[in-house]
Amino acid sequence: MKKNLEKSELRRNIFHILIGIIIVAFINIYSVQLSLLVLAVIIILGLFISLLSKAVSVPVISWFLENFDRPEDIKRFPGKGALFFFLGSAATLYLFGIQIASASILILAIGDSLNILVGKPFGRVTNPLNSRKMIEGSFAGFVGGFIAASFFVPWMPAMIAAAVAMIVEMIDFKEMQVNDNILVPLFSGLVLYLIL
Repeated sequence: MKKNLEKSELRRNIFHILIGIIIVAFINIYSVQLSLLVLAVIIILGLFISLLSKAVSVPVISWFLENFDRPEDIKRFPGKGALFFFLGSAATLYLFGIQIASASILILAIGDSLNILVGKPFGRVTNPLNSRKMIEGSFAGFVGGFIAASFFVPWMPAMIAAAVAMIVEMIDFKEMQVNDNILVPLFSGLVLYLIL
């Protein structure tokens, strides 16, 4: 049976793509040091706002959380996905530099989002590594991540990194409390570092 894509999931994934593109644009315009400093400030402020949001309703932040965050995350860890996205981006930039980080962040932003945007409404074949994911979504994520990464690295390494990233994304790490917004760019970055 075809699953519907909820409006909140659609908004969240479009936001995911836009944040990734903005981060990549920023790190390619400014220095690595300034980019890391800005990402660190965003992460620290984000943690503070997350803790504050658990206690009180912060007007603009509450609107963003209600419209872009998952209901279960709002209760336990508001803004978790965005914070881990910035953390994964910062770690990848710190470890691998601008070129690899740009490719890896786009694999996360576009590949991970297309996985859901295609997999939920159009997926028919359940992924053997994760019953909550669909093969069609993983394939769309691979293609989108590969194309996006190809703007920063040669096509063959981009294809391999996108494939590894989607395999990592397929695995259910929830029981280990590890977020794929950290793992996907780090694994794709490591693959690119070893190949390039």
